[in-house]
Amino acid sequence: MIGYLQYRNFSAGSIAALKGICTVSELLGTILMPILTRYVGLIRAGAWSIWLEVFTLTPVLFSIYSDQLPIQVFIFAGMALSRIGVWSFDLVITQIMQEYIQPDPHNLNSNNAGVINGWHYSLMNLFELAQFFLTMIWSDPQVYYIPCTISFVCVVVGAVVYTVHLFRMRGHLFHYHRIVSSASGSTVAVGDGVGEDDGQPESSQNSGGSSVVVGHRDGEHESAGVVSRRPIH
Repeated sequence: MIGYLQYRNFSAGSIAALKGICTVSELLGTILMPILTRYVGLIRAGAWSIWLEVFTLTPVLFSIYSDQLPIQVFIFAGMALSRIGVWSFDLVITQIMQEYIQPDPHNLNSNNAGVINGWHYSLMNLFELAQFFLTMIWSDPQVYYIPCTISFVCVVVGAVVYTVHLFRMRGHLFHYHRIVSSASGSTVAVGDGVGEDDGQPESSQNSGGSSVVVGHRDGEHESAGVVSRRPIH
């Protein structure tokens, strides 16, 4: 990236300023993550964070393909804002790894957390190694758009996979019932029974295999209703 910026006539001072701005943006990501978690829950905070990264990297990719766009503005703004999403998402994943990995019910002495975290960091290191091979193969700054596009596609694929994971856990991506309730002026919304604040709601089991949510919180909202129990895998 630095070689490409020098090829596009960025000065050393401009590159240093960009790296400094990105560092500050990463700190902002550590502030954003707990705020998102408070209002939308831990799982959805990850989706918001990674899609923020995708949307902010899009103008960067466009500026690399076009000589007509104000590349300085697009790269500076896009790269800086994308770091907020990167760090926020990284913190979400770290917390998920700490809180959501359950022991094997058939072997309580097994260390599932160690196995899953080991695979997680091994895959991350593998893809980090792959970026060096990309820059070795396409080392000419004139074809930098190729490894840049591959990298962007990987981010988009990661965002899509995480969104599918979110849908499988929650059964929906947005609180449509709350949007409708807000529009109609109603204060009662039907819960989905999966702990929208990423914890387990207080409930009582009835004879039909469903449970009545009593004190179900999601951020600053409360909901009540009859819901079906679904395990989180």
